[in-house]
Amino acid sequence: MDIELPKWTEYKYKAVNFIYECKMKLNWKTLTDNTVMDVRCGMYFSCCRAILNIYPDVGCVIALQNSRTCNDKIFPDEGFEKHVDDLKVTFSVADIETRISLQDYKGKIDKVVSWNAFHEIRDKERALESIFSMLKPGGEVAISFYLRNATYAWQRKMFSIGKWNQYLVCTI
Repeated sequence: MDIELPKWTEYKYKAVNFIYECKMKLNWKTLTDNTVMDVRCGMYFSCCRAILNIYPDVGCVIALQNSRTCNDKIFPDEGFEKHVDDLKVTFSVADIETRISLQDYKGKIDKVVSWNAFHEIRDKERALESIFSMLKPGGEVAISFYLRNATYAWQRKMFSIGKWNQYLVCTI
C-alpha cells in the first residue's frame, strides 16, 4: 500500500514566508555570490525552492540532509530541476550533529537556514556548533523551530547559555 505524501505546494507558502521574514527582519537584500545552506532540507527542499524564488541571483544553495532523499519524484517542476542541472542547487548528505562530516564547508557558508526541522535534531548544541564552524566571518543563521512545545524543552537550555540568549527574539 502506497502512502500519500503531502505535496510541495502544501509547504510552499510557509517556506516562502520564512525566507521572506529573513529578508525583511534580517535585512537580506541580496544573496548574489552568497552560499546558503538549508539544514535538514527535507524531501521537498522547501527552503531551497523559496530561496530561489525570492533570490533568483543567489550564488549557491546547498541542500543538507542526513540521509539520501533525492529521487525523481521530488522534482515535479522544471524550474527547480533547471537549478539542479545548472548546479545552483547542490546536495550534501551529512549529519549536522557531527562536525567532521561537514569539514568541507568549514568557514565557507554565508547564510544557514533551517525551517521546520531543527526540533528533530537530538543534540542541538552540537548542531549549532557545527553551523557556527561552517559560517564565514559575519555569516548569519535563521532557524524556525517550535518554542511552545513541551516535547522540545531544549530551547530553555540553549537560551540559558550566555552566548545564545542575546539572540532570543520573542515576537509572541
